[in-house]
Amino acid sequence: MVIVVILSMISIIAFAQKETPQELLQRASDKINAYKTMSANFVYTLENTGANLTDSQTGKLTLKGDKYILELGKQIIINDGKTIYTILKDAEEIQVNNAADMDDLLSPNKILTEYYQKFKAKSVTNKTIKGIPSQVIELDAGKDKDFSSATLIIAKSDLSPKELQLIDKKGTKYIYQINNFKANNPIDDAEFTFNKNDYSGFEVIDMR
Repeated sequence: MVIVVILSMISIIAFAQKETPQELLQRASDKINAYKTMSANFVYTLENTGANLTDSQTGKLTLKGDKYILELGKQIIINDGKTIYTILKDAEEIQVNNAADMDDLLSPNKILTEYYQKFKAKSVTNKTIKGIPSQVIELDAGKDKDFSSATLIIAKSDLSPKELQLIDKKGTKYIYQINNFKANNPIDDAEFTFNKNDYSGFEVIDMR
């Protein structure tokens, strides 16, 4: 019995050692795409050293399938799966678009899902970040027209996303630090319903 256990442990260790960076990325991708709902708080930072520009904003994301609510700074975006409502508090303005017409590469559903598939993993480094054992995956953008490289940081224990860094062709870096990530919590579809009465006095611009 002891020999069987030892041999099993050796097999598991050998399998773990053989896992390639791309296989790890695929495991993380499979896991996150299996979630029915996701929610997280995050810090979004835009950096451009050439232009001496750094800007950070805190945000909150609630996601269910192709529906989401994104709160970022003084902007709220509600996507009910068919229509996207962009609420600009400072301008007291609401922009309305068809979800199918929008191709925002930095939209939250794509940030949390598409880039796992969009890039290829080059290397993996094990690090402890803020007390959490993590895996840092360097990604190759290949022939992507928008970005040159990316770095994905996941928790080693459950593969949950902790940080994503994207660098575009001009050297601008987009950093998403993800906090309080939760998956598969019950979220009612009604939460993604836009209610114009909540924004009395706002101008509605229908761009459909």
